Amino acid sequence: MDTVRQLIDLAKAPSGEMHHFDWHRVEESIGLALPEDYKSIVDGTVDGFFQGVVRVGRPGGDGYVETDFLGYYAHLLDDLRVSRGEGNAVPYPIFPEVGGLLPWGIGPGMTPIFWRTDDVDPNNWTVVVADSTFENWCAFAGGVAEFLTVLVNGRTTGTSLDAFVDFRAPAFVPMADALAAEHELYANESVRQGDDRVRDPFWRMMRVKIKPLVDDFINLKLLLGEHSVVVPPIEWDSIESALGAQLPGDYKKFAEFYGPGDLCGLRIATPQGAGDYSLADLVVRKYREAVARERSDLRMPIFPEPEGAIPWGESVAGHTIFWVPVGGGPESWIVGSSTSYGNAGVVTTYQGCSFSTFVLKQIDGGLLSPIDISGQDSRFHSRLTGMC
Repeated sequence: MDTVRQLIDLAKAPSGEMHHFDWHRVEESIGLALPEDYKSIVDGTVDGFFQGVVRVGRPGGDGYVETDFLGYYAHLLDDLRVSRGEGNAVPYPIFPEVGGLLPWGIGPGMTPIFWRTDDVDPNNWTVVVADSTFENWCAFAGGVAEFLTVLVNGRTTGTSLDAFVDFRAPAFVPMADALAAEHELYANESVRQGDDRVRDPFWRMMRVKIKPLVDDFINLKLLLGEHSVVVPPIEWDSIESALGAQLPGDYKKFAEFYGPGDLCGLRIATPQGAGDYSLADLVVRKYREAVARERSDLRMPIFPEPEGAIPWGESVAGHTIFWVPVGGGPESWIVGSSTSYGNAGVVTTYQGCSFSTFVLKQIDGGLLSPIDISGQDSRFHSRLTGMC
């Protein structure tokens, strides 16, 4: 295809070791034929980033079988359906609905880029881009090759991606080179107390920013009220020594005053809890779950890996809630959530949200990308052994 050949030449995208997918079986996995330009791009280039912001999805990525087109995208579509079910506006049908959104690529912060599958001829499908909150949607009047060609030509697409494009960057960077550059940067940077740099490639890609956060425990306590349950004291020195990490001050205040429990669709684990409400058990369980699955090269790091996410809770819908431990100390750790901890899945980072700020916003519905809380009780229910 001339358009694809022009794109590859313009981007100087290397072909590397040619690998042709069994497109018949890939297409059978979703019951749809796929656009020819997309298949030619995937077959004709190595995995990588166009203009530093768009990674074209490939069947079998992130540890899934090579004949499964959806793979990671199945989690993303599930989350999109849940968001729509909670009343959030999604202006298009969602695959497998007729004409539904079908992801083909990933942009900054793991945000998906879709086709609108509203034509019987897949070569007429157009591109749709959402921002990371799924609140702002933009349509591009063209297919994958045209969309990428606009990017590498230094022009704007009219979508939310334009804000992240660095037109001084190479038009195409192979994934292997991007990872090698990040690892070299990580190795060369000094590690010191108070360092305010984000080193891990995944958190860089998620655009994690380091800045002082607000301790909202007082406001959270005013909202939740006094607590009648006697909460056992916590020996933080021994807890943090065993964990190998210090924890944020607002979380420690919450654990000391309320202990483990359920709140507005969140299961909050603390050192005094048992089973699913034990912080130590949660950290170990989530690590074992993550390493038991095959993980991709560009994956969310998990504790105790460097800058690895440290879990502190779960949602009623199965999200893992965690801290992103980057920066100079725990008071700068923002909160994140994932539908599939440590592997493929939708990861959201809540910029500017400390533990207490996140919980406050969860209660009042002020999160931009809310975890499923509709109909959940905003009162705190203790889960100390023997309490209810």
